[in-house]
Amino acid sequence: MNALNDLKWLIGMLLLLFIGWILLGSKGGIGGPFIKPPGPLGTGKTYGDIIIQGEGGTIGEEINNIKTDIRNLEKEVKRIESAAQSVYKGRIEISGHQGAKQSSPLTERVELRVGADAAGKIPLSGWRLQSGVSGATDTIGKGTELPYSGQVNPEMDIFVKAGERIIVSTGRSPIGSSFRTNKCTGYFEQFQDFNPSLERSCPRPIDDLPNVGAGNEAEKCIDFVEKLPRCEVYLKEVPPGIGGTCHEYVTSKVNYNNCVENHKDDLDFYKNEWRIYLGRNDELWKSQREIIKLIDTSNKVVDVITY
Repeated sequence: MNALNDLKWLIGMLLLLFIGWILLGSKGGIGGPFIKPPGPLGTGKTYGDIIIQGEGGTIGEEINNIKTDIRNLEKEVKRIESAAQSVYKGRIEISGHQGAKQSSPLTERVELRVGADAAGKIPLSGWRLQSGVSGATDTIGKGTELPYSGQVNPEMDIFVKAGERIIVSTGRSPIGSSFRTNKCTGYFEQFQDFNPSLERSCPRPIDDLPNVGAGNEAEKCIDFVEKLPRCEVYLKEVPPGIGGTCHEYVTSKVNYNNCVENHKDDLDFYKNEWRIYLGRNDELWKSQREIIKLIDTSNKVVDVITY
Protein backbone atom coordinates (compact mmCIF):
# COMPACT_ATOMS: atom_id res chain seq x y z
CA MET A 1 0.00 0.00 0.00
CA ASN A 2 3.11 2.33 0.07
CA ALA A 3 2.81 3.02 -3.65
CA LEU A 4 -0.81 3.96 -3.19
CA ASN A 5 0.05 6.45 -0.46
CA ASP A 6 2.84 7.88 -2.61
CA LEU A 7 0.43 8.52 -5.49
CA LYS A 8 -2.07 10.22 -3.22
CA TRP A 9 0.75 12.35 -1.79
CA LEU A 10 1.91 13.24 -5.31
CA ILE A 11 -1.58 14.38 -6.32
CA GLY A 12 -1.72 16.63 -3.28
CA MET A 13 1.71 18.08 -3.98
CA LEU A 14 0.80 18.83 -7.60
CA LEU A 15 -2.24 20.76 -6.46
CA LEU A 16 -0.21 22.69 -3.86
CA LEU A 17 2.52 23.53 -6.37
CA PHE A 18 -0.03 24.71 -8.90
CA ILE A 19 -1.72 26.97 -6.36
CA GLY A 20 1.65 28.30 -5.25
CA TRP A 21 2.64 28.98 -8.84
CA ILE A 22 -0.58 30.93 -9.44
CA LEU A 23 -0.08 32.97 -6.28
CA LEU A 24 3.65 33.58 -6.61
CA GLY A 25 4.41 33.08 -10.28
CA SER A 26 3.98 36.75 -11.19
CA LYS A 27 4.54 40.06 -9.49
CA GLY A 28 0.82 40.81 -9.52
CA GLY A 29 -0.23 37.37 -8.25
CA ILE A 30 -3.74 36.33 -9.07
CA GLY A 31 -4.90 39.88 -8.54
CA GLY A 32 -3.06 41.15 -11.62
CA PRO A 33 -4.71 40.19 -14.94
CA PHE A 34 -1.62 41.33 -16.91
CA ILE A 35 2.08 40.66 -16.54
CA LYS A 36 5.26 42.35 -17.74
CA PRO A 37 8.21 40.46 -19.15
CA PRO A 38 11.02 40.36 -16.57
CA GLY A 39 14.01 42.69 -16.97
CA PRO A 40 16.23 43.22 -18.78
CA LEU A 41 13.89 41.99 -21.55
CA GLY A 42 10.93 44.07 -20.45
CA THR A 43 9.97 46.96 -22.68
CA GLY A 44 7.37 48.44 -20.41
CA LYS A 45 4.56 46.81 -22.33
CA THR A 46 1.97 44.54 -20.86
CA TYR A 47 0.25 41.64 -22.49
CA GLY A 48 -3.43 40.83 -22.39
CA ASP A 49 -2.92 37.01 -22.41
CA ILE A 50 -1.14 35.61 -19.41
CA ILE A 51 1.76 33.52 -20.70
CA ILE A 52 3.59 30.85 -18.75
CA GLN A 53 7.26 31.82 -18.66
CA GLY A 54 9.41 29.61 -20.82
CA GLU A 55 6.46 27.57 -22.14
CA GLY A 56 4.39 29.74 -24.39
CA GLY A 57 1.05 28.19 -23.28
CA THR A 58 -1.74 29.95 -21.45
CA ILE A 59 -2.63 29.21 -17.84
CA GLY A 60 -5.94 27.75 -19.04
CA GLU A 61 -4.08 25.24 -21.18
CA GLU A 62 -1.79 24.37 -18.30
CA ILE A 63 -4.77 23.87 -15.98
CA ASN A 64 -6.27 21.43 -18.48
CA ASN A 65 -2.96 19.57 -18.67
CA ILE A 66 -2.79 19.32 -14.89
CA LYS A 67 -6.39 18.10 -14.73
CA THR A 68 -5.55 15.41 -17.27
CA ASP A 69 -2.52 14.36 -15.22
CA ILE A 70 -4.60 14.21 -12.05
CA ARG A 71 -7.26 12.10 -13.76
CA ASN A 72 -4.57 9.71 -14.93
CA LEU A 73 -3.13 9.53 -11.43
CA GLU A 74 -6.58 8.87 -9.96
CA LYS A 75 -7.05 6.00 -12.41
CA GLU A 76 -3.70 4.60 -11.31
CA VAL A 77 -4.71 4.90 -7.66
CA LYS A 78 -7.92 2.96 -8.35
CA ARG A 79 -5.96 0.34 -10.27
CA ILE A 80 -3.56 -0.14 -7.36
CA GLU A 81 -6.42 -0.23 -4.86
CA SER A 82 -8.15 -2.89 -6.94
CA ALA A 83 -4.94 -4.92 -7.18
CA ALA A 84 -4.46 -4.69 -3.40
CA GLN A 85 -7.94 -6.01 -2.60
CA SER A 86 -8.50 -9.69 -1.99
CA VAL A 87 -10.66 -11.48 -4.53
CA TYR A 88 -12.66 -12.65 -1.50
CA LYS A 89 -13.48 -9.15 -0.30
CA GLY A 90 -17.25 -8.84 0.07
CA ARG A 91 -17.72 -12.62 0.01
CA ILE A 92 -16.67 -13.20 3.61
CA GLU A 93 -16.47 -10.71 6.47
CA ILE A 94 -15.71 -10.39 10.16
CA SER A 95 -19.24 -10.29 11.53
CA GLY A 96 -18.70 -10.30 15.29
CA HIS A 97 -15.99 -9.15 17.68
CA GLN A 98 -17.63 -9.14 21.12
CA GLY A 99 -15.97 -12.45 21.93
CA ALA A 100 -12.57 -10.88 21.15
CA LYS A 101 -12.88 -8.85 24.36
CA GLN A 102 -12.84 -11.98 26.53
CA SER A 103 -9.94 -12.34 28.95
CA SER A 104 -9.06 -15.99 28.28
CA PRO A 105 -7.96 -17.89 25.16
CA LEU A 106 -10.64 -20.46 26.04
CA THR A 107 -13.42 -17.91 25.51
CA GLU A 108 -11.76 -15.35 23.21
CA ARG A 109 -13.10 -15.56 19.66
CA VAL A 110 -14.15 -13.69 16.53
CA GLU A 111 -16.92 -14.61 14.12
CA LEU A 112 -16.81 -14.68 10.34
CA ARG A 113 -19.77 -14.86 7.99
CA VAL A 114 -19.88 -15.94 4.35
CA GLY A 115 -22.26 -13.82 2.28
CA ALA A 116 -25.54 -15.40 1.27
CA ASP A 117 -24.76 -14.81 -2.41
CA ALA A 118 -21.09 -15.84 -2.29
CA ALA A 119 -20.34 -18.15 -5.21
CA GLY A 120 -18.48 -21.43 -4.85
CA LYS A 121 -16.43 -22.75 -1.95
CA ILE A 122 -13.92 -20.50 -0.20
CA PRO A 123 -10.65 -22.14 0.94
CA LEU A 124 -10.08 -20.85 4.48
CA SER A 125 -7.03 -22.85 5.59
CA GLY A 126 -3.89 -20.72 5.45
CA TRP A 127 -5.72 -17.43 6.02
CA ARG A 128 -4.52 -15.27 8.89
CA LEU A 129 -6.10 -13.16 11.59
CA GLN A 130 -3.83 -10.29 12.57
CA SER A 131 -3.89 -7.49 15.10
CA GLY A 132 -3.30 -4.12 13.45
CA VAL A 133 -2.19 -2.77 16.83
CA SER A 134 0.21 -5.35 18.25
CA GLY A 135 1.05 -7.14 15.01
CA ALA A 136 0.20 -10.48 16.65
CA THR A 137 -1.06 -12.98 14.10
CA ASP A 138 -2.17 -16.59 13.81
CA THR A 139 -3.06 -18.86 10.92
CA ILE A 140 -6.24 -20.83 10.36
CA GLY A 141 -5.22 -24.45 10.01
CA LYS A 142 -6.99 -27.57 8.82
CA GLY A 143 -10.04 -29.26 10.28
CA THR A 144 -12.36 -32.23 10.02
CA GLU A 145 -15.78 -31.90 8.45
CA LEU A 146 -17.15 -34.96 10.22
CA PRO A 147 -15.47 -35.64 13.57
CA TYR A 148 -15.87 -38.87 15.53
CA SER A 149 -15.69 -39.18 19.28
CA GLY A 150 -12.91 -41.14 20.98
CA GLN A 151 -10.44 -41.12 18.08
CA VAL A 152 -7.91 -38.93 16.30
CA ASN A 153 -9.74 -37.36 13.39
CA PRO A 154 -7.96 -36.87 10.03
CA GLU A 155 -7.74 -33.21 9.07
CA MET A 156 -8.00 -31.54 5.68
CA ASP A 157 -8.25 -28.04 4.25
CA ILE A 158 -11.32 -26.14 5.41
CA PHE A 159 -13.73 -24.88 2.76
CA VAL A 160 -16.72 -22.69 3.58
CA LYS A 161 -19.66 -21.65 1.45
CA ALA A 162 -22.53 -19.17 1.22
CA GLY A 163 -24.42 -18.48 4.42
CA GLU A 164 -22.03 -20.28 6.76
CA ARG A 165 -20.94 -18.94 10.14
CA ILE A 166 -17.37 -19.48 11.33
CA ILE A 167 -16.43 -19.10 14.98
CA VAL A 168 -12.66 -18.73 15.32
CA SER A 169 -11.59 -19.39 18.91
CA THR A 170 -8.13 -18.43 20.14
CA GLY A 171 -7.62 -21.47 22.36
CA ARG A 172 -7.54 -25.22 21.83
CA SER A 173 -10.37 -27.43 20.62
CA PRO A 174 -12.12 -29.47 23.33
CA ILE A 175 -12.21 -32.43 20.90
CA GLY A 176 -8.71 -31.90 19.48
CA SER A 177 -9.55 -30.40 16.08
CA SER A 178 -11.54 -27.77 14.25
CA PHE A 179 -14.83 -29.15 12.97
CA ARG A 180 -18.10 -28.50 11.21
CA THR A 181 -21.18 -28.82 13.40
CA ASN A 182 -23.94 -31.29 12.63
CA LYS A 183 -27.23 -32.46 14.12
CA CYS A 184 -25.36 -34.79 16.51
CA THR A 185 -22.56 -32.52 17.85
CA GLY A 186 -24.75 -31.48 20.78
CA TYR A 187 -23.53 -34.69 22.46
CA PHE A 188 -20.10 -33.05 22.85
CA GLU A 189 -21.62 -30.53 25.27
CA GLN A 190 -22.25 -33.23 27.88
CA PHE A 191 -18.56 -33.70 28.67
CA GLN A 192 -16.81 -30.58 27.30
CA ASP A 193 -17.31 -26.82 27.43
CA PHE A 194 -17.71 -24.90 24.18
CA ASN A 195 -17.89 -21.14 23.77
CA PRO A 196 -20.48 -20.38 22.66
CA SER A 197 -22.35 -23.56 23.59
CA LEU A 198 -23.13 -26.06 20.86
CA GLU A 199 -26.74 -26.36 19.80
CA ARG A 200 -28.34 -29.37 21.47
CA SER A 201 -30.75 -30.38 18.75
CA CYS A 202 -29.86 -34.05 18.31
CA PRO A 203 -32.50 -36.51 17.13
CA ARG A 204 -34.54 -37.90 20.02
CA PRO A 205 -33.38 -41.33 21.26
CA ILE A 206 -36.88 -42.66 20.73
CA ASP A 207 -36.59 -41.84 17.02
CA ASP A 208 -33.72 -44.33 16.59
CA LEU A 209 -35.05 -47.07 18.85
CA PRO A 210 -35.00 -50.39 16.96
CA ASN A 211 -38.00 -52.68 16.87
CA VAL A 212 -38.46 -54.06 20.37
CA GLY A 213 -41.55 -56.09 19.54
CA ALA A 214 -44.75 -56.05 21.54
CA GLY A 215 -45.78 -56.93 25.04
CA ASN A 216 -45.16 -55.63 28.54
CA GLU A 217 -41.37 -55.31 28.19
CA ALA A 218 -41.72 -53.42 24.93
CA GLU A 219 -44.20 -51.01 26.51
CA LYS A 220 -41.84 -50.37 29.44
CA CYS A 221 -38.95 -49.85 27.02
CA ILE A 222 -40.81 -47.32 24.90
CA ASP A 223 -42.06 -45.45 27.98
CA PHE A 224 -38.51 -45.23 29.33
CA VAL A 225 -36.78 -44.21 26.08
CA GLU A 226 -39.38 -41.55 25.35
CA LYS A 227 -38.25 -39.74 28.50
CA LEU A 228 -34.54 -39.73 27.62
CA PRO A 229 -33.22 -36.22 26.82
CA ARG A 230 -31.59 -35.27 23.55
CA CYS A 231 -27.81 -35.21 23.18
CA GLU A 232 -27.02 -37.12 26.38
CA VAL A 233 -25.39 -40.46 27.04
CA TYR A 234 -27.40 -42.28 29.71
CA LEU A 235 -25.13 -42.79 32.73
CA LYS A 236 -27.54 -44.02 35.38
CA GLU A 237 -28.71 -47.54 36.12
CA VAL A 238 -31.14 -48.86 33.54
CA PRO A 239 -34.45 -49.92 35.09
CA PRO A 240 -35.30 -53.64 35.02
CA GLY A 241 -37.95 -55.19 32.88
CA ILE A 242 -37.32 -53.26 29.67
CA GLY A 243 -35.88 -56.18 27.71
CA GLY A 244 -32.41 -57.02 26.44
CA THR A 245 -32.68 -55.17 23.12
CA CYS A 246 -33.79 -52.00 24.84
CA HIS A 247 -31.10 -52.30 27.52
CA GLU A 248 -28.37 -52.64 24.89
CA TYR A 249 -29.73 -49.70 22.91
CA VAL A 250 -29.80 -47.36 25.91
CA THR A 251 -26.36 -48.32 27.21
CA SER A 252 -24.40 -48.56 23.95
CA LYS A 253 -26.29 -46.82 21.14
CA VAL A 254 -27.50 -43.53 22.59
CA ASN A 255 -24.30 -41.58 21.89
CA TYR A 256 -22.63 -39.30 19.37
CA ASN A 257 -20.97 -41.87 17.13
CA ASN A 258 -24.11 -43.95 16.74
CA CYS A 259 -26.11 -40.80 16.06
CA VAL A 260 -23.68 -39.99 13.24
CA GLU A 261 -23.99 -43.46 11.74
CA ASN A 262 -27.77 -43.22 11.79
CA HIS A 263 -28.06 -39.71 10.36
CA LYS A 264 -24.95 -38.76 8.37
CA ASP A 265 -26.83 -39.23 5.10
CA ASP A 266 -29.73 -36.98 6.13
CA LEU A 267 -30.10 -33.93 3.90
CA ASP A 268 -30.12 -31.69 6.98
CA PHE A 269 -27.30 -33.50 8.81
CA TYR A 270 -24.68 -30.73 8.52
CA LYS A 271 -25.19 -27.32 10.09
CA ASN A 272 -24.05 -24.04 8.51
CA GLU A 273 -21.37 -23.53 11.14
CA TRP A 274 -17.68 -24.24 11.60
CA ARG A 275 -15.81 -24.19 14.91
CA ILE A 276 -12.20 -23.29 14.23
CA TYR A 277 -9.49 -23.25 16.90
CA LEU A 278 -6.13 -21.48 16.66
CA GLY A 279 -4.65 -23.60 19.47
CA ARG A 280 -3.03 -20.75 21.40
CA ASN A 281 -2.29 -20.68 25.13
CA ASP A 282 -2.42 -16.88 25.30
CA GLU A 283 -4.81 -14.17 24.17
CA LEU A 284 -4.57 -12.70 20.69
CA TRP A 285 -6.74 -9.58 20.89
CA LYS A 286 -6.82 -6.48 23.06
CA SER A 287 -10.00 -5.87 25.04
CA GLN A 288 -10.29 -2.36 23.59
CA ARG A 289 -8.78 -0.14 20.88
CA GLU A 290 -8.03 -3.07 18.61
CA ILE A 291 -7.87 -3.56 14.84
CA ILE A 292 -8.53 -7.08 13.52
CA LYS A 293 -7.56 -7.96 9.96
CA LEU A 294 -8.58 -11.04 7.98
CA ILE A 295 -5.86 -11.80 5.43
CA ASP A 296 -5.97 -14.41 2.66
CA THR A 297 -3.16 -16.67 1.42
CA SER A 298 -2.10 -14.00 -1.11
CA ASN A 299 -1.42 -11.67 1.82
CA LYS A 300 -4.32 -9.43 0.80
CA VAL A 301 -6.79 -7.99 3.28
CA VAL A 302 -10.27 -9.53 3.05
CA ASP A 303 -11.87 -7.52 5.85
CA VAL A 304 -11.00 -5.25 8.78
CA ILE A 305 -12.89 -4.27 11.93
CA THR A 306 -12.00 -1.91 14.76
CA TYR A 307 -13.33 -1.49 18.28
